[in-house]
Amino acid sequence: MYWRIRKYGPLDLLKKYGLHIFLIFSVLFNFLLIVTRPNLKKVITTDVKSQLETFAKQVATHILDTSYISYGAATSALLDTTNGELDLPVIGELRRQQLLPTSAEELKANIQTYTSQKRVVAIRIDNVSTGEAVVVNGASLIPIDVSGVVAVHSADEAGPPSPFHFQFLMGYRGGNTQTPLVASFKDLSG
Repeated sequence: MYWRIRKYGPLDLLKKYGLHIFLIFSVLFNFLLIVTRPNLKKVITTDVKSQLETFAKQVATHILDTSYISYGAATSALLDTTNGELDLPVIGELRRQQLLPTSAEELKANIQTYTSQKRVVAIRIDNVSTGEAVVVNGASLIPIDVSGVVAVHSADEAGPPSPFHFQFLMGYRGGNTQTPLVASFKDLSG
C-alpha cells in the first residue's frame, strides 16, 4: 500500500490542536490559582480592618485616659457590660492589673483625686497593626496591636512620656447589633 506523507506546518497544527492546547493551559492555570489562593476565612476586608483599628485606638485611649475631664466617661464606656467595649473576662483582667477600678466607690474616688490634682493625660498612638484572623473557641477573632506614648501632667507631678504596647483580640458582639468587642487583652509594654 502506498502511504501518503503530508507535512504539517505550525499553522496546520494550531488549527487541528489549538483548542486542546488552550483547554490544557486553562485547566493548569485554574489549578494554579486554586492552590495559591489565600485562606478566605483569614482574609479581612479593608472596611472591617479600618473599623477595628479605629475601635482599637478608641479602647486604648479609654484604658489609658486618666484625665480628670474624661476619666469617668471613658471608664464607663469600658465597664458597661451590655454595650461596652470589653468582654467580661477582659474587664476582670484589667481590674487585676489595676488598669480599671474594682468598684463604683473606687471610680468615684479616682475621679475626685484626678479632679483635685487637675490631672491631664496626653496619648499619642504611633502604630496600629492588624494580623490575620484566628479562631478561638469557634469564633473568628482579629489580633490588633496598638502602641504609642502616654504622658501624664498634673499639679502634683509631671513625668516623662511612657511607651505602651497593647495587643487586643477583637471580634463582634453577637445579636443584631454587630458592634466590635475586645475579647482578649495583653499589655506588652514590658
